[in-house]
Amino acid sequence: MTTKHFSLTALLLCVLEIPPCDVHADENDTINFLLGESVRRDDNVFRAPEASAPAADTINSGFFGIQMRKPVSQQTFELEATRSATRYQHLSNQNFESTAYRSRWDWRITSRFSGNLSADRAESLAPFEESGNAQRNVRISENRNMNLDVRLNGGWHMNAGFSRSRQKSELAVQRVPDSIE
Repeated sequence: MTTKHFSLTALLLCVLEIPPCDVHADENDTINFLLGESVRRDDNVFRAPEASAPAADTINSGFFGIQMRKPVSQQTFELEATRSATRYQHLSNQNFESTAYRSRWDWRITSRFSGNLSADRAESLAPFEESGNAQRNVRISENRNMNLDVRLNGGWHMNAGFSRSRQKSELAVQRVPDSIE
């Protein structure tokens, strides 16, 4: 037995001797890590009518990311970022990678003044049945929001806000107005 194999065997025996311990994580932790994977078989990827020859493929999807939530005094900071990948076994021209994020800041100066700022961005593949063809169509959605809440005397509230949304699409047939304000 070589030294390399002996060291690996010794390490494995040491790991097996360590008693199991509980590991707890919940959504209220400051930092959470995200990880996921799926494999699916699709017999009609492009949602073609039965008369034509439908394309079949195995699709692997996976993602990893991080979530952070930190309350500080009368404020809360949140951030989530995710990286995703979709891989087709045979239809490699449909492979897709995306990044998504979401951030939010909830704040309060006193019991009378509060508000929030938020932003998010997501990329996704539009379903093939929407475009009616086999072309890949990537959608990008971006949102920005601001809100202010002021408590006035006599039980009155004043709310003010600003919102901006942008939707983009690769295919001209699927394009929507670039922004809505």
